Amino acid sequence: MTSIDRTQAPPVYEIDHIDIPFPEKKYLSNGIPVYLIIDKSSELTYFQLIVKGGNSAGMHAAQAQLHSRLLLEGSREYNAEQINEIIDYHGAEVGYSSYTAYSLLSVSVLEEYLPALIPMLRDALLYPRFPEERFDLQKKRLKQALINALQKNDYVAARAFKKAVLGEKHPYTGLTEINELEQTGIEHLQEYHAQQIHASNMTVVAAGSNASFIMEQLEMLLGHLPTKTPFRYEALETTETPVCWHLPGPQQLQSSLYAGRILPETNHPDYYKLIVTDTLLGGYFGSRLMQNLREDKGYTYGIHSYIQELPGLSIHVITTEVGATHTHDALNEIRRELVRLAETPPPIEEVHTVQLNLISQFINSLSNMFRRVDTFSRLLKQGDTFDALPHYIQHIREVSPEDIQQTAANYFLPDMLHWISVGPHAQTPK
Repeated sequence: MTSIDRTQAPPVYEIDHIDIPFPEKKYLSNGIPVYLIIDKSSELTYFQLIVKGGNSAGMHAAQAQLHSRLLLEGSREYNAEQINEIIDYHGAEVGYSSYTAYSLLSVSVLEEYLPALIPMLRDALLYPRFPEERFDLQKKRLKQALINALQKNDYVAARAFKKAVLGEKHPYTGLTEINELEQTGIEHLQEYHAQQIHASNMTVVAAGSNASFIMEQLEMLLGHLPTKTPFRYEALETTETPVCWHLPGPQQLQSSLYAGRILPETNHPDYYKLIVTDTLLGGYFGSRLMQNLREDKGYTYGIHSYIQELPGLSIHVITTEVGATHTHDALNEIRRELVRLAETPPPIEEVHTVQLNLISQFINSLSNMFRRVDTFSRLLKQGDTFDALPHYIQHIREVSPEDIQQTAANYFLPDMLHWISVGPHAQTPK
């Protein structure tokens, strides 16, 4: 028997390549594309139905939000109680939500119980009733949730940041307003449903053990939906001149800070450099912003930066909440880290740590069928293909310290960003 020397750390091997199990692409009879991930060992079936448009379609975001809340609240053959009973009895997880650029129906259930859900889901998609009593209840709940959210600095700042970066009229701004919510009637939900819920707007990513069974069930669910003119994302102009807004907030003990800008689409040559640069700046717990503002200064419990990827554009976001008395200092420390990164290449050891972090996240995102559904679905929602996935690790490893410095200088200098502060002592950096 071989003994293990536990005084020695095991060797560490770097991963240069992984074999990615790509989904098989099929089509339903009405042309809806289905991306199939087969796992013979799984007893579950999991699928996501992506519907283009979301909050950016229709008259305003309130219309899409109410539609998503009421789609599973009653149909021609089933009332809300019956729908919930069917879902609960079969131990299923079913949800329908509306987001900036898409809506999403997510279903997870034991394979043997999927046929019991299909008639109810099909009826909800084909013949929603939007019953008046449920409509009034959901409208009241959404209004109260919005009123409560507007009492929080972070929500006020997030809304202001969207307006600053995208502009008031951009469809991705997608803010739910109380007056628009109050003016929304059942007829507006019916109009939105007819406009958005059709085969030409849909894509499915599904996983399970039996491809023919999944396709058969999806055909029963979606095959009768009509085809219409698909929703198209319009390439509208965004706010070019950076703004600095200082807004009074409802909470007096802390300030919410946002900074960021529009970035190129994911097919841009600088995309992978932007990912690595953003992660080093604020994309993981060991990032520079986290080490400075949390670990060193103690201004905040956490600060994060990320890139929100949407069809047609990406948005870089830096966000944190700090004690009100630290507002000015926190903003200046963020600015200092941006300038430092643009002036001096980071140490190779720091870059290597960031690359390993990104590669491990990438590997984890493909580690089981549920994560693969989420990953492929995310790419499709962004309007991307799967072509770049096999080269992801290579592209991340190729980013050098000098690339990061140049990327920071090209995209992340303080004067290039929009700055939003909401709180009792809202200030911009000097």
